[in-house]
Amino acid sequence: MSGSKEQSQLKLILVGILIAGLFEIIFIRFDELLFSGIVALVCLYYGYKKYATLTGKIVLWVGIFYAISGLIGLFVVRAIIFIFLLFFLLHYLQKRRKPAEITPSFKGYEETNLVTVHGLVSSRLFGNQSTPEEIYEWDDINVAVGFGDVVIDLSNTVLPKEESIIAIRNIAGNVEILIPHDISIKLSHTALYGSVRLFDQEKRDIRNQQIAYKTEGYEESSSRIKIVTSIGAGSIVVRRV
Repeated sequence: MSGSKEQSQLKLILVGILIAGLFEIIFIRFDELLFSGIVALVCLYYGYKKYATLTGKIVLWVGIFYAISGLIGLFVVRAIIFIFLLFFLLHYLQKRRKPAEITPSFKGYEETNLVTVHGLVSSRLFGNQSTPEEIYEWDDINVAVGFGDVVIDLSNTVLPKEESIIAIRNIAGNVEILIPHDISIKLSHTALYGSVRLFDQEKRDIRNQQIAYKTEGYEESSSRIKIVTSIGAGSIVVRRV
């Protein structure tokens, strides 16, 4: 059987499963799923707003449980999971029967000692975090955050005489970046729902938009910071210190 024919059959199977799933949602379990969806949304919203408290954390996890249990309870979700597990199992068995042969080339290779570098902030699913309050050595930031606020204070470090980078991806939460007056910036921000406030400008609401700003003479500045942020729901504030 050719690969294209197998892909066509797989597409037909997935389409059939999706149609069956829509039938199940609309005609069989609509009331149950509507109730679970409302409870999950309310709990997630309240838990996010009150995440700093113990009650908020508990309510947030209750919302996550309701959302996951509602999805897992759907026939279409279970069927898709089963198909993907079966696909990976068949792929794994095929690789074991005929493993790929890889011949590495070491020409011109010299062994070097690698040192683990711990970032100023870390990627995590929950919780607020910020750069150290004491003086610290600068290192570019590239993190993915789930639910929580991030504060980057550049007044406690010295940026190199080149372009530095801050890249933050956040599902829900606020980002605040404090920048000394002698540092030029270039901002690229994307958000589904939120706002942006840059220096002394008024707050601007964002609804599924991408915006970009940069200070005048950015390319000629000796010390400059490039900020790339992506937030599902939340605000970003960039201000001088």
